[in-house]
Amino acid sequence: MPSPADSIHKAFTNVPPLKPNGLNYRTWLARVKNAALGCACQTLLTAASVAADKEAEANALLAAIAGKLPDTLFMSVASSATVPNDIMEAMKTRFGQSTSVTEADAQRQLFSLRCENDKKMQEHLDRLLTLAEELTE
Repeated sequence: MPSPADSIHKAFTNVPPLKPNGLNYRTWLARVKNAALGCACQTLLTAASVAADKEAEANALLAAIAGKLPDTLFMSVASSATVPNDIMEAMKTRFGQSTSVTEADAQRQLFSLRCENDKKMQEHLDRLLTLAEELTE
């Protein structure tokens, strides 16, 4: 039988890395929650403290989530995060709030986006969909 750490690691293989500017925050958050659900540790995402018998799972989950952060974000939370909720709250504070400024920036990017290379049309369409999704949420 696989250890909880192994199942957590396996569940997080399909979670995309969070982009430094948080552009994919909502998708990243949904994938993290889904992965935690898949390894039966979703309650650890919101727990401010962890029981001693769940500490190994919490540490594995903390490492899995931290592994999906870019270096700049990782360094900003690495020294202070002791439970998975610490990272989740830090990312929510940083990227989870839509403001007029972030909405205006997304609109600017959407309307100024140009496809420079026909061979990368799918990347261009993916970017357009991401920006449109960001504006509708």
